[in-house]
Amino acid sequence: MGPSSLRGYRITPPQEGGDYFLRIASTGAIAASLTALPIAAAQKLSLINEIIYIFYFTFLLMLFFWSLRRFLRAREAMFGWFSAMQIAWLFHNFFAFGYFTILMPSVDRQSVITVFRCAIIVSALLSIKFHRSVLQRFAPAPWALRLFDLELLLVCSALAIFWSVDHNLGLQLNAWSVACAPLVFLICGITAKTEASPGLTAMRWIYGVFSVVLLLWVITFFGYGRMTVFALYGFMIQGLASGILMFTILELHDRKSITAAKAARNKIIAMENQRFVEQAKTQTMAQFIDMLGHEARNALAVINMSISAGTISEGQRNRVSDAISGLSDVIDRCYMAIRLDSQGQSVSQSGCDLALILRKICDSHLENKRIRLKTPQQASLQSDPVLLAVICGNLIDNALKYSPPQSLVHVDLSAQARSVTLLVENLAGTAGLPDPEQVFQKYYRNPRAKAAIGAGLGLYIVRGLVHLLAGGITYKPTEGRVIFKVSFAC
Repeated sequence: MGPSSLRGYRITPPQEGGDYFLRIASTGAIAASLTALPIAAAQKLSLINEIIYIFYFTFLLMLFFWSLRRFLRAREAMFGWFSAMQIAWLFHNFFAFGYFTILMPSVDRQSVITVFRCAIIVSALLSIKFHRSVLQRFAPAPWALRLFDLELLLVCSALAIFWSVDHNLGLQLNAWSVACAPLVFLICGITAKTEASPGLTAMRWIYGVFSVVLLLWVITFFGYGRMTVFALYGFMIQGLASGILMFTILELHDRKSITAAKAARNKIIAMENQRFVEQAKTQTMAQFIDMLGHEARNALAVINMSISAGTISEGQRNRVSDAISGLSDVIDRCYMAIRLDSQGQSVSQSGCDLALILRKICDSHLENKRIRLKTPQQASLQSDPVLLAVICGNLIDNALKYSPPQSLVHVDLSAQARSVTLLVENLAGTAGLPDPEQVFQKYYRNPRAKAAIGAGLGLYIVRGLVHLLAGGITYKPTEGRVIFKVSFAC
């Protein structure tokens, strides 16, 4: 009888037969399968076992790298303990399958046995620690968690006894601790009262199945059952069941954590957007109050100066009238801007003549002598005549106010088959040319234009009303001249 390439021995019995006596030096195994097979059948069985072992190791390695990646990303203790448990279990199985002896035959046999037995206890310690980290999130009864702590104490004591007192005694104490684990899992699952991912119900089902598998292994482990599969492959079945079920728990937990993180991130984004909106509203309101206060103070100062004199001259009376008119315009424009912003501005559609509207505005204006109006006989379109008058009036007022005194303002209207186009052109005054990037913004006024009463809302209202009437407006400064172009479809 001599060693073979299989995990066994090749025996060539004599023709007349013979008796063989087998002596086994165990490293702690509690079951052994002894089968006499022809060489071909033995090689086939060995090959099948090796394939099973390779798949088993591959699965455990995948679980290890998966959990390690999750731990490095989320820094959650559960994933860290699961990674440690998987690597310890891989190390234990590496010895259990006899790979270490095959790869390193020169290592002292007793040392191999000692390390293997120690790996058994370390695997149990890490497994208990992992399961405690999972179950404590569901807040089981305090006394149930104390059972976990007692198990950890027993396994730590077993490890200490193994190295300092007696190997067999340490292994026995560890075995009793492992035997109690299914009961501890069930008690913690039943007494848990707090929802956590992946949910109380899912956790109880998973740990119920896991406890049954572990209990069957323990029963066979202590020799109370005759289940050959669990006796021979119990540690593999337990490893697979533990890996699959715990992977299920951790994967469900990870998905819920990702979903919760996304929801929290979306909530933060929504809160930030709301904060920006509120800041914008606050800033707009502050600008509005500042503008209104400034214009009101200017108008009241003019009125106060005029009425403080003993008699009011014609020029003072005109200044008071202008101040009151300017303040009224500011208030009217503020009101219209509010209606535009709140989308409360109503629009009516009717047939109207834009040429007629412009002639009425220019004829009634106090500074009509400065306006050079050029229109066709008629420019008909379907639109809102009131809003068209506001648009044209604001553009003409703006041109007269900010152009040099006594300079001319050109208002040209042209009518085509499908559209009408209005050009309002004036020379730039002391305020200079408006900024093309800001000219239509609410409350924008050139710093050099603050001397004249205004709200910074005229052109903002013009653009809003033009868009409301489905028209277009552009501003184009050209060689010291300000040109606004408005077009509407007929």
